[in-house]
Formats: sequence, C-alpha cells, structure tokens
Amino acid sequence: MTKKYFLVIILFSISLNSNLFAQEALKKGCYSLGGSIEFQSSTNESQIGDTKWLAFTFQPTLSYFFVDNLSTGLSIGYGYYESTIWNDKSINRTISFHPVIRYYFAGGKFTPFLEAGYIYSNYLTGNEDANSFSFASGINYFLSKSVALEPYIEYQRSIYIDGDQKVDGFFIGMRINYFIIN
Repeated sequence: MTKKYFLVIILFSISLNSNLFAQEALKKGCYSLGGSIEFQSSTNESQIGDTKWLAFTFQPTLSYFFVDNLSTGLSIGYGYYESTIWNDKSINRTISFHPVIRYYFAGGKFTPFLEAGYIYSNYLTGNEDANSFSFASGINYFLSKSVALEPYIEYQRSIYIDGDQKVDGFFIGMRINYFIIN
C-alpha cells in the first residue's frame, strides 16, 4: 500500500513540475528544436490500371524566442515522391524553406499555439517551384521542462510558379519539440 502512495506522490510531483517547466521554455532567449519525419504509401487497383504512391519527407526546425511566448523559426525540408500510374514511374525530389512565426498562449503542461508561415519549394527533378502559405494550431504537451509532444492541424495553400495550378491541403499530425532553456 505504501508503494502506491509513493507512486502517486511522485506522479503528482512530476505533473506539478512540468506545469512550472512549460513556462520556463517559452521565455525570451530560449531556442526550440523540432521537426517532422513523414512516410506515406498507397496503392489503388482499378480496371483501368494500378496506381502507387510513395512519399518521404524530413523537415527539421529551429526557432528562437525574441519575446516571451513568441517565436520565429526556419525549417529546411527534403521530400522524395514516387508515383507509378499504369506502369509509368515518376520520381520528384524537393527542397523547401519554411520561415514561421508562432505564438504560445499561457498554459501549463498543455500549452496551445497559433502559427503562420511561408513555404518556398523547389522541385529538383524539374523546373517547377511553389509558394505556399500555411496556418496551424495545436497544443504542446510538456513531458518535461525541455520536451513537448505537439499534436497539430494545418491548412496550406500552394501556388505553382510555372503554371496555373493551386493546391489546398489540410494536415493533421504529431511533432516533438526540444526546448533549450537559458
């Protein structure tokens, strides 16, 4: 019985401390390292022919807090996209630059945020570039004073430079952030 009380006291202490730590991580002068890794695969079989899609993206992010609760950052991403439509294989690779600004609302263990960003993407396997604007919202769930899980939703509007193509995207995901506290 004493072990259960001891465990409850430890869990309560960790929970209380993580609420205090969250405020420390969002102060002026702190840095945040984060990013995402994504893998997608799909297959569509039809009478006309088979379609396959494979995608891998990697996007690390570094942010800096110029004032409390407000950070600006930059992501540099790499994407690999492979599609096969009726035995015709196509491969694209992209490099992207994504400056972003993010505001964190006062919170404890759960700290919500709003984010706006611009994305420039260059397709390395062709001469096509895209400009995108993104808006995101989510919550940082602080596991410790320096580490937070981040479920988020994002809307993205992309406009391709060499054509009249416009693409709207809606994303739901999970990221992880590491805060470097000064």
